[in-house]
Amino acid sequence: MRQLIFTYLIAALVISIVLSLWLPVLWWLVVLSGGLLGVAIYDARQHKHSLLVNFPL
Repeated sequence: MRQLIFTYLIAALVISIVLSLWLPVLWWLVVLSGGLLGVAIYDARQHKHSLLVNFPL
């Protein structure tokens, strides 16, 4: 019984460490991709695509 409890505690600790490492990364991916999507939608609503016109190629 004690072995089972320790196994569950170690599993919970490992899962919490993995989540604490990956959740900020996933959060920033969502925030940055949402910001880029907002900029793209704003640019698409303009008469002339300002990003495409002013983008140095």
